[in-house]
Order: sequence, then structure tokens, then C-alpha cells
Amino acid sequence: KGQIPAKINTEAFGDFKALTNNLNACVDGLGGLVEVNQVLQRLAVNDHSVEVKGTYQGVFAEVGTAPNLALQRMKAANKACVEIAKGDYRATLQAFKKLGKRSENDTLIPGFIDMMEAIDALVNDAKYLSSNAVEGKLSIRADVSKHRGEYRKVLQGVNDTVDAIVGPLHVSAQYLQRIGMGEIPEKITDTYRGEENLNLMRATG
Repeated sequence: KGQIPAKINTEAFGDFKALTNNLNACVDGLGGLVEVNQVLQRLAVNDHSVEVKGTYQGVFAEVGTAPNLALQRMKAANKACVEIAKGDYRATLQAFKKLGKRSENDTLIPGFIDMMEAIDALVNDAKYLSSNAVEGKLSIRADVSKHRGEYRKVLQGVNDTVDAIVGPLHVSAQYLQRIGMGEIPEKITDTYRGEENLNLMRATG
């Protein structure tokens, strides 16, 4: 019926004593199932604060060990998520790469590796663009084809931002050079927005 009775505590003798001891051992083992159920119920609501602490025998010991291992894996996954949120995941990424998969059907660790590497690629390309911009290499762009989904949109946005800044600068430089040579260039007909347009008007009169 799914009910676990209390242990038999009356004194018994001979075969009855052996039977009583075995029944009490069964009660102990089934108590392990109760403890495992409590841990699994907590895990189902992302509560990682409880583990199986009882000592059991045989298959009951195995049943008690499995939730604790699952609990450790969940804590490790949660730790990785926190590290990713903080931008401090390098050590975990290397550990996951070294581990690879825990089983043939493991998609969790490969998924973490894929996610961290995608973020790495985004960060590296952003650094690449900014360092080149600081050095005045304004023709450099990130290869957005190396990125997927929203990451690609982010890099494309950065590329577009650089284009929006560099385009008017090039026009300004060309006009100033021509004016410096005594030429009066034609009016600028390209459309620019915001402060870019105002600065061009100031630069070219």
C-alpha cells in the first residue's frame, strides 16, 4: 500500500527473531526510499540544500547514492551559470572541456561548452574591434558569419556603429583636404543623422 510501518520492537526467539530482524531491515531500507523521495522533491523545485544522509545496504545504498550524485551535478551546473553571469567562467570552461561528456547521452556539459565558447567568440571580436579602433584602424570589421543568433546581431550592430562613425569622418577628411588645396567642393548630399550631420556642416561650412 506504500505505507512503511514502524519497526517491530517486541522480543522474539528462534526463527521468529530472524524474521523480525529481516522485517526491521526492510523497514530501514524503505526508510531510505522516503529520504530519497524528500531529496528528489526538493530538487524538483531547485532546492539543493538537502541530501541523502542515511546509511543503507545493497540496492538501497545505490538508490541513496544516485540522488546525491545528481545533486552534486546540479550544484556544479548552477555554479557554472553564476560564473557565466559574472563573466568569470574560464576555469570551468577548461574543466568541462577536459571532462567532455559524462555519458553518451550527455548534452548538458557540451551545451555549457558551446555557450561559453560562443560568449568567448563574441568578447574576443568586440576586443578586436575596439583595439583596432583605438589604433586608428577604422577599416577593420568583425566577421559576423562566425556568430549565431543574437550574438551575430550584437557584432553586426558594432560593425554598423563603426560604419556610421567612420563614413562621415572619411567625408570630412576628404573635404578638408580639398579645401586645404584651395578647392571649393560641392555640397554634401549624403544623408547623416544626429550629431554626425551637424559636425559635417561645421567642418565643411
